[in-house]
Amino acid sequence: MFLVCLGFVGGVLVQSILHIPDALLLAGFAVAALCIACAVWQKKFLVYACVLIAAVAGMARYGDAEGMWWQQRGIFLTLAAKKDAMLYATVVSRENLANAKRYTLERVTPENIIYAYSPIPRVRLQLIDTNAQIYSPGDRIVIRGAKLDMSDEFVSLLKRDGVAGTVAFPKELALEGNACSTQRWSTSCFPHTVTAALIYTREAFERSLRKTLSEPQSALAEGLLLGARTGLPTDVKESFRYLGLSHIVAVSGYNITIVVLAVSTLLGFLMVPRRASFWFATTFLVLFALLTGGSASVVRAAVMGFLVILAQHASRMYSARIAIALAGALMLFQNPFLLRHDVGFMLSFLATVGLLVLYPLLEEYCKHLPKFGPAKEVVLQSLSAQAFVLPVLIFAFGSCYCSKSGIIHNFTYCFV
Repeated sequence: MFLVCLGFVGGVLVQSILHIPDALLLAGFAVAALCIACAVWQKKFLVYACVLIAAVAGMARYGDAEGMWWQQRGIFLTLAAKKDAMLYATVVSRENLANAKRYTLERVTPENIIYAYSPIPRVRLQLIDTNAQIYSPGDRIVIRGAKLDMSDEFVSLLKRDGVAGTVAFPKELALEGNACSTQRWSTSCFPHTVTAALIYTREAFERSLRKTLSEPQSALAEGLLLGARTGLPTDVKESFRYLGLSHIVAVSGYNITIVVLAVSTLLGFLMVPRRASFWFATTFLVLFALLTGGSASVVRAAVMGFLVILAQHASRMYSARIAIALAGALMLFQNPFLLRHDVGFMLSFLATVGLLVLYPLLEEYCKHLPKFGPAKEVVLQSLSAQAFVLPVLIFAFGSCYCSKSGIIHNFTYCFV
C-alpha cells in the first residue's frame, strides 16, 4: 500500500513537470497492464507492477484535471471578453476577508437560464465584494458590470482552488432567489444546506469569542481554534511572521490530535459503545475539518486521524508512514494541483515526513545527551521538521527563519 501510494504521488509530480502527451500515457497503461499480467503469471514483482500502474494513473489523473481546468478557463476568457458582462451564478461558499467577502460561484451563465448540455454551468469563479448584503450557499445572484480578471498572474492559485477566474468588486450585485430554501434536502441542494450550516456555526462561534474576549485576544483565539487570521491586526501578524510563529494561528495536525483525544476521552468517560463511538468520532472529525475551512494541512491531519481511530476500531496496527502516503494519494486524487501549486500542502507533508524519518535518527544519535525535561524532545522535533521544510520556504518565499534576526532574505545568512 505504501509503495503504491508513493507511485501515484510520483506520477502526479512527473506529469505536473513534464506534461507527457495522452498517447504516451495510453502506451504506459498498456505496458503497466502487461507487467501486471506477467507478474501474476510468474508470481514475482507484483508490487512493483502495481507501483508502475499507480504512477501511470497519477499521470493520467493530473492530465485529466489539467485538461478540464483549461476548458473552463477558455469559457471564462470568452465571458471576460464581453464588456460590462452580466452574469448569473449560484453561491457555493463564503469566506470572510479583512474588509470584504470572498464567494465561490458555480453554474455561471450569461443568462438566467439552466443549460442542460452546455459546459458553461461547470465553470467555477471566485467573487470578491465589499457589499453589505451577505449571500449564503444556494443563493442565485446576478452580477452586473462585472470586470473579470483575464491575467495569468494567479493561474497557480486558481488551479489550487479549482476555479477558472475571479470577479472583483462588480458595479452591482443582487439576489435573484434561492431555490434551496424550499428544497433543502434535495440532491442538488443538500451540499449547499450543509455548507450554510457550517458557515453559520463558525460565524456564531467567532461572534461569541468577540463578545467574551477583547481585541486582539479574540482574534488570536479565532486563529488558534479555527485558523482564521483576518481579524488579527497587521502589526501582530507581522510580529508572528518576523519571529517565525505564523504556524501558531494555523489549524494543523496538533489541533486535530487534540480534538481526537478530547472526543475519545469524553466518549470513553460516558461509556459509549465502541461501534457508536467510532462513528461519532469520525463525524465530529469531518465536521471540524470542514468548519475550519478544509485547508491542506487540516485535511491531511484529518485523514491520518481517521486512520488512527479506524485502526483502533478494527484492532489493527497503525502505521504512520502508510497513513501519510495514503492521505497524500487521496488528496491528490481529489485535487492533483495541490502538489505543484499549494505551498501549505507541501509544508504540511514535508514537516510530518521529517518527524517520521529524521526525528528517530536524531533521537538515537543524541540519546547520550541530557533531556532537560521536554526541551530535548522539542528541539529535536523542531529540527526534524525544519530540515525538511526549509528548501520549500526558501524556494517559495525567498526567506528563512533564524532565531537571531527573524526573516533573512538571503539563504547564506541563515547559517551565520
